[in-house]
Amino acid sequence: MISTSFNSRRLYSVRTELSEVRSRLWCRARCDDVNSNRRNGISLLSTTFELLFVGLMVAGLLSGLHCWNGASESGGIRSPILRLAVTSDGRQLWIRRGISEVLSYDLDTGQIQKILNGKQHRALSSQVSDDGQTHLVASDANELRVFRNNNLILFETGDDDLTVRTALSANGRMAVRVLNGSQVQCWDVTSETPVASTFRLPEPVARIAIDYSGQMLVAATEQAFVHVCDVNSGKTIQLLRGLSSLTADPIVSRDGQWLVLGLRSSVDLFDLTSGELAWSIAIDDSDGIQACAISPDADWVAVSGIMTGVQLIGRASGQIRSHWSNSTGLHRVVFSADSRTLFIGMDDGSINARSLPDGQARTLLAAHGS
Repeated sequence: MISTSFNSRRLYSVRTELSEVRSRLWCRARCDDVNSNRRNGISLLSTTFELLFVGLMVAGLLSGLHCWNGASESGGIRSPILRLAVTSDGRQLWIRRGISEVLSYDLDTGQIQKILNGKQHRALSSQVSDDGQTHLVASDANELRVFRNNNLILFETGDDDLTVRTALSANGRMAVRVLNGSQVQCWDVTSETPVASTFRLPEPVARIAIDYSGQMLVAATEQAFVHVCDVNSGKTIQLLRGLSSLTADPIVSRDGQWLVLGLRSSVDLFDLTSGELAWSIAIDDSDGIQACAISPDADWVAVSGIMTGVQLIGRASGQIRSHWSNSTGLHRVVFSADSRTLFIGMDDGSINARSLPDGQARTLLAAHGS
């Protein structure tokens, strides 16, 4: 994948070279007429080759930028796995691959179905309910869509796509969006005509999550506070203080008791019934934690980092039980419905499955484009 900063440096270099070629061409055009036709011919030929070379550089740069913005239809460009979800029946693995592609992978047959392939807008967020029937998509065109059984049931737009945060409860009941930093909108998408209820948080929100039942919202603010709110009333139930900034979305356990926070230098587990910290494990990764997951039976916590790979932690003990790493940087993690398998998605588009607790690995999906 081509980084934005690297492309910027290449583009600046190409612009500089074009400017130098243009200057040389102007100087040659102003040369004294005493130059012979032969020398002028050689000069013109040389300049032509220079312009051709720079043109090829520009074409290559633009091609690289295009590939970074999405995988080609031929599949020659690898797209990273950005999100994983498993349906409650354990049969479907939902995959957000690249910036515009959502796939459904049948864990029994290995068949892949394309759910979304956005051509016009990037999917900033894509989430699915446990039963696989309700699907939320938020795009960079500042559009929020919720589908049930592939039928559109909610369509909303907003004013500022850069501050949109979205979440869908795992039971498919509640969809949530945060606009303009701190305004929370909630829809009961089980009704025929969903109507938004609204409340406002005291600080701008950086990341959100909603519990399985759709009753509790977790909102991490830019001031490193975490508000645990009642979705219906907007009232703050718990306020967690003194945290470093979150680098991964918060995760709430299926039973609503445990909250996993991936921070800049640690992973913290809170008991939401008491608001107390159960344990904190230091993670030595300069980029912070990239993703977290807690198993449906709440026995396991998985965290991933670019430098540190994937670590499996016993929820009750707070001890690291296994550690897996490879050459790919980005890892996304989710547990199977029976809590016996950990699925790991990577930035080359591949997905591995590791049985628990022994960690035996198998490739579920090969690298995209390999």
